Amino acid sequence: ALRENKLGIAQQHIDRAREIQPRAIRWIVTEAKIRKRAGEVDKAINLLTGLPDDELLQGETLALLAECYGMVGRPGDAAPRYIDAANADDDNAELAFDAAVWLERAGDRENAIKWARRAIELGHPRARDWVDSLS
Repeated sequence: ALRENKLGIAQQHIDRAREIQPRAIRWIVTEAKIRKRAGEVDKAINLLTGLPDDELLQGETLALLAECYGMVGRPGDAAPRYIDAANADDDNAELAFDAAVWLERAGDRENAIKWARRAIELGHPRARDWVDSLS
């Protein structure tokens, strides 16, 4: 139903799933996707930020949270989440680059460049061009 953009039906399904398995991460994330698409971004953020950090800092979930923060004009809230994820997985060039992007969106160009340089060292394919574009 979510793929077909039938949000009311999708919400009914997720409500039932969460009744059965209220703590299941996949249902919480799916509900956050539904809320985001329905324009209830603050509700999506609340759902996601209630997750344990080890779940929240995972790829799809972290990206969803960052998108939500971006939609409500709070890129400064997404940047530290990416920094935490990049520090937890310090060989991950993509996370370092994403931290840089969100820092730049939050207006912290100096730290954005530092994180982008880290992404370059880790072999991120677009980080060097991105840093050059900031100069």
